[in-house]
Amino acid sequence: MARLLKPFLRAGRIVAPAAREFQRAGAALSRLRERGRSLSNPGGALLDGLIAACTMRVGGLLVTVNWRDFAALREELPIQVESLDVFTTRFAHDA
Repeated sequence: MARLLKPFLRAGRIVAPAAREFQRAGAALSRLRERGRSLSNPGGALLDGLIAACTMRVGGLLVTVNWRDFAALREELPIQVESLDVFTTRFAHDA
């Protein structure tokens, strides 16, 4: 595991949620539920919310195969999200 993480640690690419991300994720999920929306995997909803909140904190682009859930979270958190298919097509085209 250390070997896997080493280049990411060196580049500052490891992001861990802080208390603020837990608050933001919980609030976003709560607002979605208030509007009758839910994520496809309720058991993983908080994890998806934390990923979105961390992405928001660092201003990154979230690339995912779980487009539906992160598109819903994007309605509540100002994040950039792109499906893996779109990203790989765009990346291949730009290369």
